[in-house]
Amino acid sequence: MVAEIATQGFLCLWIGLSCLVTSIFVYFNADTSLILIVFILSSGILSFFGTPVLRNFQNQKKQNEVNINSVIGEVGIVIEAIDFKSNTGKVRVGFENWKALTKD
Repeated sequence: MVAEIATQGFLCLWIGLSCLVTSIFVYFNADTSLILIVFILSSGILSFFGTPVLRNFQNQKKQNEVNINSVIGEVGIVIEAIDFKSNTGKVRVGFENWKALTKD
């Protein structure tokens, strides 16, 4: 499951979780064929049902992220003086603070 940090396909996550499920059967000294069946089934089921859920979660998270394009044209409140020469200034748009610069 540690290998999942380096990958983005969620394959290692499902195999790791399948190993955890299978370890319960190993602990109780189950037959080798049963252990293999449990591992294969749990890998398949977790991969088939888990991957779409995680992908959907990632897509929702990306949609909720705020980017600069979402505040263009919005009215902001100056919370720190905007100075062109020193390149400083901040405005509040909604509940977020943004660095502000002037055109002039």
